Amino acid sequence: MTGGPMKDLRAVGAIAMFGVILFILSLIFMITTAEAGGEISLFAVIAPDSTLDWHSWTPSGAGDLNNDGYDDFVIGLPFGYQVGQFWPGMLRIYLGGAEFDTLPDVEVYHVRDDCPLGIGSTIEAVGDINGDGFDDLVLGAETECFLWTGDAYVYLGGAVLDTFPQISIIPYIPVGSYFGHSMASLRDINGDSYMDFIIGAPEFYPMSDEKGSVFIFYGGDPFDPEEQLFVEGDSLENCGTHISAGDFDGDGIRDILISFPEEEAQENPDTGFVRLYPGHDLNPERYVQFNNVDSITEIRGCLFLGDINDDGYDDIGIHRQFNGETIEETWIDIYFGSAVMDTTVDMIYQPLDPNQNLIPAGDLDGDGVDDLLYVRCADDSVNDVIEIFAGGAGFDLEPDYIDTTWLPHHYVFWVDAGPAGDLNNDGITEFFVNTDSVICIYNLEMNGVDDGSQAKTPGNLGIRSITPNPANSSVSIKFDVAEMGVAKIEVYDLLGRRLYSTEYVVRSPGQHSANFNLSDFPSGIYFVRLNLNELSDTRKMAVLK
Repeated sequence: MTGGPMKDLRAVGAIAMFGVILFILSLIFMITTAEAGGEISLFAVIAPDSTLDWHSWTPSGAGDLNNDGYDDFVIGLPFGYQVGQFWPGMLRIYLGGAEFDTLPDVEVYHVRDDCPLGIGSTIEAVGDINGDGFDDLVLGAETECFLWTGDAYVYLGGAVLDTFPQISIIPYIPVGSYFGHSMASLRDINGDSYMDFIIGAPEFYPMSDEKGSVFIFYGGDPFDPEEQLFVEGDSLENCGTHISAGDFDGDGIRDILISFPEEEAQENPDTGFVRLYPGHDLNPERYVQFNNVDSITEIRGCLFLGDINDDGYDDIGIHRQFNGETIEETWIDIYFGSAVMDTTVDMIYQPLDPNQNLIPAGDLDGDGVDDLLYVRCADDSVNDVIEIFAGGAGFDLEPDYIDTTWLPHHYVFWVDAGPAGDLNNDGITEFFVNTDSVICIYNLEMNGVDDGSQAKTPGNLGIRSITPNPANSSVSIKFDVAEMGVAKIEVYDLLGRRLYSTEYVVRSPGQHSANFNLSDFPSGIYFVRLNLNELSDTRKMAVLK
């Protein structure tokens, strides 16, 4: 998982607990109506306590640390533990279970007390690196120990979990390198049955030319923490600002994706490129390169997205931003994996929030195919929106599940999200949404109405999508029916009052669409109800004026 520069969040005041309580109550109120095919449901809420500094917390799925059959969840708190003038940081572990609770089961402290900023700025679940049957973590401390050199630590899982990371990775690199800024799990890339991983130091050689470097670490029993340089950038390329790993060519071995954004170049500050290194032949000179489209397009990130089109190859997303004289445009290029490692763009997604990326979320709907997650942070004109794009052979960039949560945006300074794992072992992956106010864990509860990603069966009826959502002046509703008849589309407000009703003649089974005008609808939350031959389906719609 790629990290980011440590935000200067100490200046942000303590969070108002009253606002957090209101926020939690609003979430419980909002998430009550099933979407077509499934409901984005609130699973758990982890709010900060008053005894710790929770700024810049880093949540992550952790795998099964204690091997009890339940995935676990962790939160890194780089500012969460203070010793005198230092902040060595800490990690909180929340063990999964049939009844998941939000009380930390284990608190992991730094092995050193003399560091200005501590562990947990980045976290990577790397699997079992020493072959003992327990999943392990790598904890980054990119700003640790004066002059921003950066360190990393291995936390080994076990039947009894320790309160300190057991292995230190302290590389022999220059100060200011930001070692630990980015990390990625390679699984078993060298075929020795131990899990491996990589760590980026994007400002390696900071006093000279900021080349950036990426180091590889191979698992073993015992694990050897000595770094091995994998690839190094040229002058000002900032190699390793973003790193990710997945199987792009479908050979069963993870490939390595590394960005070279050239963020600090003086003459041409917004160039850069991304390189893909085949895992079956780890050679820094052997790669496929995804070039930037022009000299004024910035690389904002790169990620393996999982196999979102279910063809046996993991897919890639590269987040780019165009910085023109009068406008800024941001988009995500999607490349479908293939045996020949094709670099042709297959799809383009333009996010509503230029600071947010598409997030690989694993299998959220339980159909065995990877899904994508997108979360938009609130501003003065719109509310937070959670969107899930269901993976499958017919993958498209129209969200299959949407939920609008009323976050009090005056408490929100950033937002991110990611997979949390199957915390209660019900076969459905939970995911988290993280703000500086609260961490919300959600899951997708399937309600038996198809979302359009699977073939319709006789007797089923479902609203496939409402677009745009939130809407302003008009809206289009796509729906699926399995029989002919007269469909009735109705709109209700939160008090249950019917505000709109129209009929649509269905002359053939399949997908249909209907449009209607929202000019008379004030801002708010509404429910769209579809009725046909004693069957019905309801979805939530937001109107923003």
